[in-house]
Amino acid sequence: KVGVSDTDLAAARRRIQQIEAAGRLQQALQSEMIDVVQGQLREAEKVGVAQNLLDEGIRRIQQLKAVAQIREALADMSKLTLGVIEDLVSTADAVGVGDLTGESKQVYETLVKRRDKMRAEKQLRAAAKGQDVFALLDAIQTAEKAGVDPKKVAAAQQVWERIAELKKPTARVQLLAAVEGKDIGKLDDAIKLARAVGVEKRVVDRGELRLRVLQGLAENEAESSQGGETSSKRRVQLPEEGALPEIKTIEAREAKK
Repeated sequence: KVGVSDTDLAAARRRIQQIEAAGRLQQALQSEMIDVVQGQLREAEKVGVAQNLLDEGIRRIQQLKAVAQIREALADMSKLTLGVIEDLVSTADAVGVGDLTGESKQVYETLVKRRDKMRAEKQLRAAAKGQDVFALLDAIQTAEKAGVDPKKVAAAQQVWERIAELKKPTARVQLLAAVEGKDIGKLDDAIKLARAVGVEKRVVDRGELRLRVLQGLAENEAESSQGGETSSKRRVQLPEEGALPEIKTIEAREAKK
């Protein structure tokens, strides 16, 4: 007859307690109630449940607390400054609230949308005070996506149109000058600005043609410097004098003004 020691019996009982406590904790991890998770976590810690499962319990409590803070903040929107919202979102992201599902996920997404809207409004206000057409255009597009008040977006659009109209003559002259040069970066910037503020399409098209020529030449030169052979079909040449007559005519007209 083989006997079982008291030590073995105690170890077996403890193992059963660990298995049962682990099961209860795993079930509690699905709960939205902080007290439920905390209670099962304490019991699991007492009987020595595996640390990885205890860590999951701790993380779940952190997530639920973060969600509770968000709910409390959303209950009084008047106190929600952008700084407060960004702190709440940062805390929630740190414990993985964004990875949750169900109601907790919806609460988190509500706060994120609110943050994005307030950020967009702030960006729109700042851009409307400046003279950067690209910054204002980007702010307008961001505000529309974030659901900013359409009246505010429309007002910013009017500001952008006024700035664009004021910048159009300068943008046109800058493009004409860039076309005569060989600076790819300057020409590319001039084209973007001209297109944005509504310079005539024919002028922008000519600028884009010149840009393609310069880019092709740059590519040919790079290949030549590396000792590569370039097919004559691929090699791009600069246009002959007068090859861009429309640009020349426009430039002459500008010079007379």
